[in-house]
Amino acid sequence: MYQDWSGNIKEGFSKIESASKLVNNDNYQLPRKLTIKELGKLRDCFLECDSIQDPQSRKDIILNLRKQISSKIDMGDKANSVVLSMIKTSRSYSGGLAEVLDVMDMLYENNSAEMQNLRKIAIEMLSEEFADR
Repeated sequence: MYQDWSGNIKEGFSKIESASKLVNNDNYQLPRKLTIKELGKLRDCFLECDSIQDPQSRKDIILNLRKQISSKIDMGDKANSVVLSMIKTSRSYSGGLAEVLDVMDMLYENNSAEMQNLRKIAIEMLSEEFADR
């Protein structure tokens, strides 16, 4: 007999679970991988927004995201690298990409034509990630 990491008493060592086992509390299924063409198109739409071109605005947007997302985004000097990191990281969390778009729009873009286009493209491309909205 042994006690597992959750304090449960179990029998038989073959049933021992790894301590490093990934626990996914909200059962979020990771998103499908974007093709390089899709990623490029989405990145280009982000880069059309003034708030992404300005380093301080980019930083403000990132810092206003939930901690799990913001702490993992590369906040380098190059807008292209930051956007790619923002897309990849935010999509790893349920509602993450939608959160990025909402923060951008509320803090800086104010429903600009570029923001409308970005949101439209993102929803068309990744409708499954925006299904609850």
